[in-house]
Amino acid sequence: MGKHRTSNSNNFTTSDNAQNTSNSDNIRNTTVYCDPEYIVNDTYVEREVIYVHRIIRINRQHIVNVPRNVYRTVTRNVVIDPGIPDECDDCDNHKEHKKHKKNHGEER
Repeated sequence: MGKHRTSNSNNFTTSDNAQNTSNSDNIRNTTVYCDPEYIVNDTYVEREVIYVHRIIRINRQHIVNVPRNVYRTVTRNVVIDPGIPDECDDCDNHKEHKKHKKNHGEER
């Protein structure tokens, strides 16, 4: 905007021209309008803005293979059967004694 002038055709005069009332037809009231000056009074009003931050918690379980040695014991009962003897052990000893006796007896 620039400066602009307007003319006023009424018979009012300014205070400087108040004494010359006889020349009222020749004097015109001139008004100059300047660009307005802006006086800005800034005020600030708080407004809450919600920011949502998502937190995701993950509980992890990692499986680790750990060797565990297990020993199984087996107990076996084993019976060893020598079988039925043909003769008693004493019989063999008796035979040997008899042989000795016979031999001793024959020699005599």
